[in-house]
Amino acid sequence: MNRGDRPRQGQVERMNTGIEHEIKIYAQTPVALCGPTALAMQLSACGEELSPDEVVARAEPFKRPGDPGFTSQELARYCLSLGYQVDFWSFDGMVLDYAWKDLKGAALAAELSRLCRHHESRTPVDDMKLRYALAYLAFVEAGGSLTVAPFVTTELILRLLEKGPVAAGVLFGVFGSE
Repeated sequence: MNRGDRPRQGQVERMNTGIEHEIKIYAQTPVALCGPTALAMQLSACGEELSPDEVVARAEPFKRPGDPGFTSQELARYCLSLGYQVDFWSFDGMVLDYAWKDLKGAALAAELSRLCRHHESRTPVDDMKLRYALAYLAFVEAGGSLTVAPFVTTELILRLLEKGPVAAGVLFGVFGSE
C-alpha cells in the first residue's frame, strides 16, 4: 500500500475478510428499540423469523418486571431458552472485575452472586449496576458462557464472526449521571 491508498480522515478502511452472513434488516419500532431489533436481525441468520416486536414479547420474562428496555445479558438468556449456545464477551469494567477473566461456570457465578449481594446492600442501591450484575448472574446460571475481558481486538471480532453473526454494543452512557 502506498501513501495515496490510505483512507483520508473521516473515511473507514474496509477489510476484505470473506466473512458474510445473510440477515434480514429490521427498523427499530416504538416497542422494540436497538437490542431487540439487532437480535431479530441476528436470529434471522439462524433461520428464525421473529420481528423485533415479537422478540420484545417473548424476551419479556427474562428481565426484571418494570425495567425499561433490555440488557444484552437478558436478550442473551432469552437466546439460551431457544436452544442456542451463547458466548457472551464483556468488556464491562463498570460492573465486572477484569480479574475474573479466567473464571467460568460456578466460579464466575459465585463472584457474580457476591457482587449482587454487595450492590443490594449499598444505600442507596445503584439500581443500574445491580440490574446488570443480576442479568450477568442469571445468564451464567442459565448455562451461558461469559468471558470477561479488558478490551476487544480486531482478531477477536474476526474469530467470532467466523462462527456466526455478532451483536456488538457500546453502552458508554449507561452509568453516567446528570
